[in-house]
Amino acid sequence: MKERPLLFKGEMVRAILEGRKTQTRRVRSLEIINQSPDSFKFESLSSEKIKKDLVVIANFTQSTGKLLRIPYIRCPYGKPQDLFWVRETWRQALSETHECYAYRADMTYQCGKPMPPNDYSTVGWKPSIHMKKAIARIWLECTSIGVERLQDITDEGAIAEGVERHSLDESKWRSYLYPKEPWAYTVSAKESFESLWKSINGVESWDKNDWVWVVGIKKITKTGVSL
Repeated sequence: MKERPLLFKGEMVRAILEGRKTQTRRVRSLEIINQSPDSFKFESLSSEKIKKDLVVIANFTQSTGKLLRIPYIRCPYGKPQDLFWVRETWRQALSETHECYAYRADMTYQCGKPMPPNDYSTVGWKPSIHMKKAIARIWLECTSIGVERLQDITDEGAIAEGVERHSLDESKWRSYLYPKEPWAYTVSAKESFESLWKSINGVESWDKNDWVWVVGIKKITKTGVSL
């Protein structure tokens, strides 16, 4: 069982905390395929031992019919039962007695080991990429690994990605491209996820229709016990 960092934006951190997000789609290590995504067909996933570690491999065929099965397509997100610790926006919190941290997604605090007297400070928010494992408050278990084209996501898959209903009309869905505009909405969960993907990866990213890893996730305690 391995432990890996996984970075999320604040909205998705809240979705994890609320139990709404049970999937995440990622493109890392699929760059060679996504140079020309229409030229490949996904065939299967397989498990292989590489340097004594069991890894998940994605197998594709090219339009020529040649089987492409190379180390570059090993899944960088491990395998089911591996663990992730969530990187999120954070800062050191003011405390005279303990090592404390604040988490921007929901403005909560967590305190750890005692500190020497007068050895405290408060600083600005730090990017999630700079979060160390020791101060992570959210741990996830990998429950599944899959591969699909980005636009093949279903409404059910979009809901599992954590998209939200519209705050003023629950028959509609939130548009993440216009987060401060109350009139902005989408008519389906899939379209809401499209707006979320564009807000993170750029407006042209959806039309590329890349191949993506579909990683199932489950929130657990830091000791590995399911919540």
